[in-house]
Amino acid sequence: DFCLSRGLGDVYKRQAEDFHRRVQEGFRALARAHPERIKVVDASRSPEEIHEEIVGLVKPLLLATD
Repeated sequence: DFCLSRGLGDVYKRQAEDFHRRVQEGFRALARAHPERIKVVDASRSPEEIHEEIVGLVKPLLLATD
């Protein structure tokens, strides 16, 4: 075991950032390939705005199943 804050922390942080960037790119590619199934929601907005958009996307789907 070793302490990441002693030198390798930056390496670990860069790897983690690269991993998350690749995951995000993968999800965005899926959303582009299947826009009818996968939606991208801008999470940089307020929680209320995000909630409103998600409800707007999901509500018609729930109503269609009745």
